[in-house]
Amino acid sequence: MLTQSDTNRGIASTVSFNPSAESGGFTMTFVVASQGVPAPGANGFFLGAVTSNTVFFRDATVGSFGIVLFGTTSRTGSGDGLGFVVGDNNNTAAADFILDAMPSSIELASIQDGFTATLSADPVGWSYSVDGINAPGGAATTLANSGTWAAAGTDFASVFGSTTDWYVLASNQGPGAAAGLPTHTVTYDRITVATVPEPSALTVLALLGTALAGRRRRI
Repeated sequence: MLTQSDTNRGIASTVSFNPSAESGGFTMTFVVASQGVPAPGANGFFLGAVTSNTVFFRDATVGSFGIVLFGTTSRTGSGDGLGFVVGDNNNTAAADFILDAMPSSIELASIQDGFTATLSADPVGWSYSVDGINAPGGAATTLANSGTWAAAGTDFASVFGSTTDWYVLASNQGPGAAAGLPTHTVTYDRITVATVPEPSALTVLALLGTALAGRRRRI
């Protein structure tokens, strides 16, 4: 668990994975059971991968890739909605690289009873979805989008090739005592990372399955 003198709170994995070694890409799933009052603010509610497990998202020394739910209009061009970011470490400035932004897209109170966020990256592009939330006004909704690295002006290697060690991070910062509000808590049902085998490996497995099936028929 990570804590800081301000209102940052979070958890980070103790083991790492290397996205560049997974030529088929990876998928991360965060099943959030609950998020206490207040809604995210300041640096927001980040779910994703970072290049260090000792500091928080938006630290100038840390690479990042993930979803952020913001509760303040001054961050990452996402208003009080959702941002999907890479290398978002400029503190009060705009993000280094915004893949997608949906300002004012979420009824932030609706995340308090839990939601599921899924994000993926592979050599072609990226995707995400957030389920179990409400749109402003209270209607149930799913936020989702996808895109290619080429359209974003970069590539998989540029995003993930700077380090071989990436860690899972879930962090949440609220307004806290300065705004007369309590420090919030977040509980998680589960957090998973799944890597996709190389296409060549899948081919080998398929051929092996065919060979074994043929052998059984001959016996």
